[in-house]
Amino acid sequence: MAEKIKKQLRIFLPYGAVMAVLFFAVPFIYLFLEETGLVPLVILATVNPVVLVVLAIIYVIKNGFTVHYHLLQSALFLLSVLLHYGYGTAPYALIYAIFTVVFSFLLQMFKKK
Repeated sequence: MAEKIKKQLRIFLPYGAVMAVLFFAVPFIYLFLEETGLVPLVILATVNPVVLVVLAIIYVIKNGFTVHYHLLQSALFLLSVLLHYGYGTAPYALIYAIFTVVFSFLLQMFKKK
């Protein structure tokens, strides 16, 4: 059991690292630049979903569809909501999860054929 968990953590590590940079490091850049206008919202609404979908596609191609990946993504984003964005952006976690689950599921269906 412990080996299976270690294996899953090794698989999740690169994806979690990219998501952590996307969710935590990028907002700090805006904080230091004192950018509070439209730019962070544009990043949140456009760049983040694209990066998350690309990561999900890569993950599904390499590892197949798993719920754990999507739970990791949602948990990391919810943490970043608490730190950077405020509670008003919490629904984006659900939107991101739906995007990546749908794309991952469709990709898994086409991958089997």
